[in-house]
Order: sequence, then C-alpha cells, then structure tokens
Amino acid sequence: TILIGVPALRETGEAPDSLRAPEAAAVREAVRSVEVIAPSQDRSVPRGDLVFEWKTAGDDAAYRLTVADAGGSTLWSLETHETRAIPPSDLDLRKGETYLWYVDAVLADGTTATTGVKRLQLAP
Repeated sequence: TILIGVPALRETGEAPDSLRAPEAAAVREAVRSVEVIAPSQDRSVPRGDLVFEWKTAGDDAAYRLTVADAGGSTLWSLETHETRAIPPSDLDLRKGETYLWYVDAVLADGTTATTGVKRLQLAP
C-alpha cells in the first residue's frame, strides 16, 4: 500500500531524513518553534558551565525541558515557567558523551511550540 503524499521508505526500511528530522516535522505540522539561546550545538560545553536557555514562546507559557542519553532514554526532565534551567549537580552527564535535549512549550491559548531535538556534548 502506498500512501499519497508520503515518500516511500528506502530499501533499507528506514524513513527518509525529511520524515525523521524533528524540525522538518514541526514545519510540516505548522508547530511553532522555540528559539534556543544555549547550549550551542556547534561546540562542547564544560559541565560547570552547562545552562539550558531559550527565548520565550509567549506570555504564561509552560515549558518542559527534557535531557536524554544518545539512545533517547530520559535522564532528567523539568517543568517550569522560566526560560532558563541549570541541571542538578547529581545529574550524571559524562565528558565526551553526546546527549539529546529539547524544550516543549504549551502556550496560554493551548497551542504548542518546541525547540526540536538538540545535541549536547560535554567538553572532555
């Protein structure tokens, strides 16, 4: 069965990159985005300097920050109305390893926004 408007799976059985990328999904589904301030994806961060920060998605927005290991298992999650969070000192993040993180927002009017999944690597 072929679905109209859905690209065929590659011979490997994997979905095309355009279907897997969270940012692409957000664009296809018209989900608003939350802009990331820190940490930057293009450089590693010393553990002592690790701060998650994003721009506001709107007045009275509620945010959920999630940090996961490279396999996608949640290591830490926080619900807040702030746009900045420092992970707890007992969160076991190891230097040189890659982690995933994202922020999902629920706005006052019930709509949602997301940063999409971001990568984080701690400086060795």
